Amino acid sequence: MQISPSNQGDAHYEPANYSPLFQVKNGCGEQVLLVKLLENSFDKIFCGRTILNKRIPNMRLILTDRNQEFCDVLRWQFKSHPEVQIVCGKFEDLPSFDCVVTAGNSFGLMDAGMDLAVVRFFGRHIMERIQKKILIVPTDHALHPYVAHAPTMRIPMNIQSTDHVYLAMWATLTAVHRHNRSESNKIDSVACPGLGTGTGGVDSLEAALQLFLAYEHYLRPPQFINPSVAQQRHERIYYGGRWGFMHARKTIS
Repeated sequence: MQISPSNQGDAHYEPANYSPLFQVKNGCGEQVLLVKLLENSFDKIFCGRTILNKRIPNMRLILTDRNQEFCDVLRWQFKSHPEVQIVCGKFEDLPSFDCVVTAGNSFGLMDAGMDLAVVRFFGRHIMERIQKKILIVPTDHALHPYVAHAPTMRIPMNIQSTDHVYLAMWATLTAVHRHNRSESNKIDSVACPGLGTGTGGVDSLEAALQLFLAYEHYLRPPQFINPSVAQQRHERIYYGGRWGFMHARKTIS
């Protein structure tokens, strides 16, 4: 099982003196990525250590899903990142996590799937808070203090041939990073389900790849921003415009 490689390799994605800022507005199509160039050193910006041009994440990522096949795909896709834990099961059964990710709609309607499971676990007040503030909200739970609601769609719909899974994961990682820089109550572990694989109808291979790319890009920001770097990154993500709808990414099973 293999996804056909991009035209560009990983050599272009090195750490840089920049801070990624992600704003989630009302509507998945309105998510905006802002890049701010800074003069500070890499370690000062990201408040962490670096080894071999790769940032060590300041939180532990747990990918959890009840679908065994999808978990197998995740293990294969993230084989180069042993620090990422893959758990086949429900997030409710995890022994510990500080924040759980739920990929829903931009209106914060949480009445089905993973969203409903989160509401049942924490209480209806979670949905009310999310409808007022997306992305990270407190839960009032002593052991699991946060929920990250990362919309993958404006309303429940099929999101095949889009980059919405990537955008939601990227938004989550950068939001947690900013939270840990500014808040005293840190998020040390994040539990994330398969984004877009339910109502969104995204294929397991594609969903796992987009999750992987978001994590890779979070760990390896570019050294500088120019049209070539932007094009290379876009070609890896592949989707995000009319081309993706007309030409699906080729996969080999």
